[in-house]
Amino acid sequence: SINWVIQFDCPPDANTYIHRVGRTARFQHGGEALLILTAREEQGMIKQLEDKKAPIKKIEVNPNYIHDLTPKLQALCAQFPELKEEAKRAFTSYLRSLILMGNRKVFDVKSIDIEAFASALGLEIAPKVRFIKKGQKQEQSTNGD
Repeated sequence: SINWVIQFDCPPDANTYIHRVGRTARFQHGGEALLILTAREEQGMIKQLEDKKAPIKKIEVNPNYIHDLTPKLQALCAQFPELKEEAKRAFTSYLRSLILMGNRKVFDVKSIDIEAFASALGLEIAPKVRFIKKGQKQEQSTNGD
């Protein structure tokens, strides 16, 4: 049986969240779920979950327990080129996934601090991603800018 479902990334919608969390309640067993959200994701997702009557208990992380792993991750990426390549792929894939999500109130690639995100993956410099600039140009021309 599954006792915990931990989601490190925001699901596309409340129905997906409920489906995933439902795995803890199979065969009349109870379970726990943890959903980790950014501040921007929280705004839109909490409303969706409340609309679905999903029980929510917000947990704040004690800042004293947060450690910056960036220097260690960057050292690992420098030591292992294959890890650096995987970090670049993860960077690009995640940003692309945000663009493909339909709900802009929850998923907005423009709200991401690109340099900080790259750094969090152990990359010293953010990889170039043309599809973000292309999407922004299309939006500007649509909005008449």
